[in-house]
Amino acid sequence: MALLVLALSGCSVFSAEKPLASRSIEVVTTGNSLTTPQLLSTLEASDYVILGERHDNAEHHAYQLEVLQVLYQAGWLKQLSLEMLRPGQQTGMDKAYARKLTLSDELRDTIGWDKNWNWDFYGPIVAWAIANQVPVRSANMDRDELMAIYREQVTPSRDVIDEAAIASIREQIRESHCGMADDTMLDAMTRIQQARDTRMAESLIQRAQGVVLLAGAFHARKDVGVPRYVHQLRPEARLISVGFIEVVDDHLPDAKAQAHTYDIAWFTGAVDRKTPCELMNK
Repeated sequence: MALLVLALSGCSVFSAEKPLASRSIEVVTTGNSLTTPQLLSTLEASDYVILGERHDNAEHHAYQLEVLQVLYQAGWLKQLSLEMLRPGQQTGMDKAYARKLTLSDELRDTIGWDKNWNWDFYGPIVAWAIANQVPVRSANMDRDELMAIYREQVTPSRDVIDEAAIASIREQIRESHCGMADDTMLDAMTRIQQARDTRMAESLIQRAQGVVLLAGAFHARKDVGVPRYVHQLRPEARLISVGFIEVVDDHLPDAKAQAHTYDIAWFTGAVDRKTPCELMNK
């Protein structure tokens, strides 16, 4: 599918003040206008949608919720899968779903939500899904599973992605650890990345159609992430990968440079954050 690039301001895309059909979005690669009904039609034509986020960007989570809402209103959405939810939390999530808990401390505690994922960002999404009885499913792995892979008791298949993709994953891990990860650690964490991408793909294909996955933007990438595993497990699947990409200093990245990573590159405002290396060197 051709790359669609959505250049968005900080305001809401699907505003409550304006119906969805009245909004328009700029297609940066061509300068043509893509209306929001066209965006909706693009997503509806797929079996699965991945919304790849920066975890600490509130704007990304606001857009995710709005996309979920319009897909639900269109009758497309059948399941929400979350990187933020582990299998061990699924029973709690199912209890919250059955009891139709609203956004509250009780909902968070019933799920056993991991405090490392900002509840202020994810709570409204989970509460909305429960209120509308959209099933919410785990798309991650439990710690004991991850540790088994780290210790090489379980080794994921390496035949889904090529050596160039594996090298890209290793480099991303190396950078995120400020160049301090040795080869043994890089090998282990690359295995974990592959295993988690596989698990996310499995969560998507639980249903034949109508599933949205919320995950980090690197997991959403077509060249190294979940889409590769989905197409191995279900080659005929129609999948749209959306990458939320932060724009710094109003400098819009080259849209064509994103063609190999996402189907839709959704440009947003950026969060002023310290890098892990800056935090380490404080």
